[in-house]
Amino acid sequence: MADEVIKTELLDRHMKEVFDWSDSDMPVRDALWDYFMEKNGRDTMKTESDGSIINPVDGYL
Repeated sequence: MADEVIKTELLDRHMKEVFDWSDSDMPVRDALWDYFMEKNGRDTMKTESDGSIINPVDGYL
């Protein structure tokens, strides 16, 4: 279990803590989510209101 936490710890850190070029307080996990949603022509807010769940790697779940 502890190994799983360590493997995902980076995703919960703020962008500015991980990348010296960033000044964002957004968690890395959210930044990746937004990136993949945008690349797939999706809108997180619209997806939430539609009730659709999108997996940014494989498409719809």
